[in-house]
Amino acid sequence: MANYRVSRYLLSTYEFLGSGETERVASHVLTSISTGQHLEVGLDDLDLLRRLCGEGWVSEQFLEDQQVTPERLNRWVRLGILLSDAEEDYATLPRVREGLLEAGHWPPFAAVFHLMNHHQESRLVPFGKVFETALGEEQALERAASFLELHGTPPPAFVARQDRLAVHELPMEIHGSDFTEILLRRRTCRRFAPDEALKLADLSSLLRGVFGAWAERGLSNELRLLLKTSPSGGSLHPVEAYPILFCCEKVACGVYHYQAETHSLELLREMSEADLRRLCVFLAEGQSFVGSCAALFVLVARFDRNFWKYRERENSYAVVLQDAGHLSQTFQLMATDLGLGAFYTAAINSEAISDILGLPYPAEAPLGILGVGRAAEEASGGVPARPFNPQDQRR
Repeated sequence: MANYRVSRYLLSTYEFLGSGETERVASHVLTSISTGQHLEVGLDDLDLLRRLCGEGWVSEQFLEDQQVTPERLNRWVRLGILLSDAEEDYATLPRVREGLLEAGHWPPFAAVFHLMNHHQESRLVPFGKVFETALGEEQALERAASFLELHGTPPPAFVARQDRLAVHELPMEIHGSDFTEILLRRRTCRRFAPDEALKLADLSSLLRGVFGAWAERGLSNELRLLLKTSPSGGSLHPVEAYPILFCCEKVACGVYHYQAETHSLELLREMSEADLRRLCVFLAEGQSFVGSCAALFVLVARFDRNFWKYRERENSYAVVLQDAGHLSQTFQLMATDLGLGAFYTAAINSEAISDILGLPYPAEAPLGILGVGRAAEEASGGVPARPFNPQDQRR
């Protein structure tokens, strides 16, 4: 007979039914963080689960003595509310995921935020459709008008404090080097020249320049702190790059892992270019431009490396996200310097990507996708941009 225990990663919430003059009835809902599944429970169920929390692992016979039917027991295990040491597939996934969370020293609230944002179920809730400015100008304006009609006026683009004591106007000139020009040229690109291969030298430069290590501090034989071109919390650099190459000079189409220690590519999966492009559009939740560039770079977080040092600290999760943001900006600036177009998207199917890359999800999980390629001649598309000068706003 199998043994059972209550999951340590549960979210407990109330849902209120009814509104206006209708009586509001509270319904208690448990959510498994590891599976993203919900269970509405009564007071008797809740009391039983509370008592089980102090018992550790209990036998199936113990639960039967508590009037837990086999049907209810199996449902709780499938949803991830209870963990079981049974070998059936439905019991293995929640148990393995919870083990990864525990071994990785995941702070509970960080686990809630991360996993509830990555579960497929969360992405199906129709909070509102995003309008795409990379469409043709007429389409973009039409969609923007519909979006405004549906959701109302957005918060203002600029904020001026009403409680300010004074205003000091600053010089308009930017003092800097050629880097300033690169900053001003950087744009998100979603239109790429068809069938133009990424040069091997450009691919190598992006990988070495953005994800490669340039120095290290060895604090012991086991602890190596790396110095890269982007900052990272504790110099731990927990974000890995997984290149997906559609069309690259001298490198086969496929899914790779960038081995930064040896500056090399590890081939993980070979596919035809057409199939791989279609797959990646699916992985990016239907964003067609993701399948039109020359190469993608999936940013994957190794949370255990960060949490090893900053264990049980809730803000340690935010640090990993900030690391990915630093890498994205460095990547896009370097692509701009190489004369390439680039984009970043966080609208991804995290679990599907984890399956394709063979990741031990959620201990390691994708955060977003970078794309690069030669920009199309009319890469801007959509609504044309016009110069903005703060000096004009002072008049």
